[in-house]
Amino acid sequence: VTVGAKNGNEVTIAAGLSGGEQVVIEGPADLAEGARVSEVKK
Repeated sequence: VTVGAKNGNEVTIAAGLSGGEQVVIEGPADLAEGARVSEVKK
């Protein structure tokens, strides 16, 4: 992804995502680039 504007704790993703795709913003230290993940509802 290409990061755009930053404002405090918020960051805009300017490019690199298609509709419906999500970004992991916090995860375990050993999460590798390109790893498959699944969303867990709390």
